[in-house]
Amino acid sequence: MKIAIVSTDLRPVPVQTWGGIEGQVQLQSRALAGLGHDAHVLTVGGGDDTIVETLDRVRYHRLGRARVLCANRSVGGLAAGAWRFARRVRTTCRELRPDLVHFHCRYPCLAAFVLDGRRSRTPWRRVFHAHNWKQAEQMSYPWLGTRRAAAFFGAGADRGIARRCDHLVTISGFMKQRITETSCLTPDRVSVVTNVVDIRQFHPAPESVAAPEILFVGRIAAEKGLGTLIEAMPSIVERLPTARLRVLGPALEGTERGGYQQHCRSLVETLGIADHVEFVGEVPNHRLPEYLRRARILVVPSIWGEPCGVAVLEGMACGVPVVASRVGGIPELLEEGRTGLLVPPGDAQALGRAAVRALTDDALARSAHEHGPLHIARNHTSDAIQHQLEEIYERVMQG
Repeated sequence: MKIAIVSTDLRPVPVQTWGGIEGQVQLQSRALAGLGHDAHVLTVGGGDDTIVETLDRVRYHRLGRARVLCANRSVGGLAAGAWRFARRVRTTCRELRPDLVHFHCRYPCLAAFVLDGRRSRTPWRRVFHAHNWKQAEQMSYPWLGTRRAAAFFGAGADRGIARRCDHLVTISGFMKQRITETSCLTPDRVSVVTNVVDIRQFHPAPESVAAPEILFVGRIAAEKGLGTLIEAMPSIVERLPTARLRVLGPALEGTERGGYQQHCRSLVETLGIADHVEFVGEVPNHRLPEYLRRARILVVPSIWGEPCGVAVLEGMACGVPVVASRVGGIPELLEEGRTGLLVPPGDAQALGRAAVRALTDDALARSAHEHGPLHIARNHTSDAIQHQLEEIYERVMQG
């Protein structure tokens, strides 16, 4: 089967620093190529000319510039160049003549539907991958006065996609429920294909770590809950004076008064814990596993409906106990008391208590070191989901 996979979130190839979507596109396309499918990824980059390159038997087509005004760097945000990119996607698809187009980006997807006109004019089937759904109102936007407009536009895009796609894939049971409750899609038109991890990179150290090192991985934005973790640090340090927090991830750019990262840095100074917190910044993808393997625990303190936290999966793959908020799809990933602990979102006191327990509980550390990687290998690798995607495509083609 010839499959065109469309995403604005893949630069460069191979991905060097990625969030959720970038990594999933690369891993899923590699898995499809491994099954013998003719996989083509249509993405941005290459200036005004189209550039085609091959990696792991996948053909990557760079269709030119697409300036992205990011509301969320990992999800992609509002693409100012969506219409131009969609035209190039349409042209390239007419040249490739794929059996199916799998979209991983909301606005170019909707633009492609509109540009193609009536559905009967398009010879290929359309699958949309919903990494989030009507959640723009919960994100932290880098400009004033657009939060409400962006939420309205996002909801409208979702409704248009629901009406026009042949099938919708999402990444957790939480997301499927949210989609079927808020759209015209019935459960049979929505499939769950969970996020995956490259276990060639993310695997455990020979032994669990003893030093009380805490790791946060994610963009530094309000919805990721870093402020709650910083507020919990004084109580952690009181119990464990050598505890140290490392913060890995990019800051949300262009925010008012220096952004959320500046707020977090100021909070660290105010609480008098500067000697216990290090802002590392964004690290290359190949270095992330070494930070995870050096950590005693990973904390994922999100305060929004996290659809399917890739950081949680990567921590589990490295055998690290994960302390995470009980929000969105996260409870579907963690087995409490075995691979980690769940806490109420935004509750610094509960987070502090859970972090201290995870830092001092050797039995939990051994359990996470053993069961986390096994769970990931069985459920969250390319091998685990590649046949799911293939079966979805076959159903769509037959339908």
